[in-house]
Amino acid sequence: MLNTPNAVQKPDFNGDGKTDLFWRSPVTNQTAVWLMDGTQLLQGSFLADVPVTNGWDDPAFGDFNGDGKTDLFWRNSLTGENAIWLMEGVRLLEGQFIEPVKQGGTALLGDFNNDQKTDILWHIPAEGLVSIWEIDGTTVAETLLLQPLGELWTAKLGDLMAIARRICCGAIAAMGRRWFGF
Repeated sequence: MLNTPNAVQKPDFNGDGKTDLFWRSPVTNQTAVWLMDGTQLLQGSFLADVPVTNGWDDPAFGDFNGDGKTDLFWRNSLTGENAIWLMEGVRLLEGQFIEPVKQGGTALLGDFNNDQKTDILWHIPAEGLVSIWEIDGTTVAETLLLQPLGELWTAKLGDLMAIARRICCGAIAAMGRRWFGF
């Protein structure tokens, strides 16, 4: 299962700051990328010779090599396999399998070490396992084990500082005072 925050789910495969489209056919499992300029299609292409077979979840979007362009993270929920596709516009630069993770694991994508590259947080509720994989391109550069959590916990990502700002500013505004900080 993949879970990503909304901000990461807007693909930009050519790094122009505009949302592009990713397509996957549930019948043929073919994939395609459309580079967009608003509602105008600039370029579209099937990703040649890379059909994704059954068991693979729809990909999550990230930037695993820090080039400012969307890459794809694939998870096979049946086998536990994982793969990263580094993208350059409508072209697949490199596709690489990375370490498998047991079935039932949830992957969340975010930049946990502030290196401008997407990392992966894993949560396997049945085992209480929580770990972060720091990613560099298609390589797991470092694995960090975090405090274990039980089966009753669900991992989610979010901008906690933004949430804290809204809560603090809202609470202070309700008291008739204004305060800005962080």
